[in-house]
Amino acid sequence: MEDISPLNIALEIEESFLFKQNIRIVNIDRNDYINSIEIAKKYNIGINDAVTYYIMKKYKIKEIYSFDTDFDRLPDIRRICSRFNHI
Repeated sequence: MEDISPLNIALEIEESFLFKQNIRIVNIDRNDYINSIEIAKKYNIGINDAVTYYIMKKYKIKEIYSFDTDFDRLPDIRRICSRFNHI
């Protein structure tokens, strides 16, 4: 998010996510990254995008709010782009 917004705005948005009751924050461990390597290779995406996809599949999450178009290449999920106004 810092790539598309001034840092202070990005931090404000990210902080608001941390305190929302309807957003679940999960731990990611070494095995999650190991299990994501093949996803990264298969879809030619970065490891952090791959681990995000892996976790989404693990928790049966079908949608992601992101400006990252790499998520458009991944099956069974839908990327929702938003300007995150008034979060």
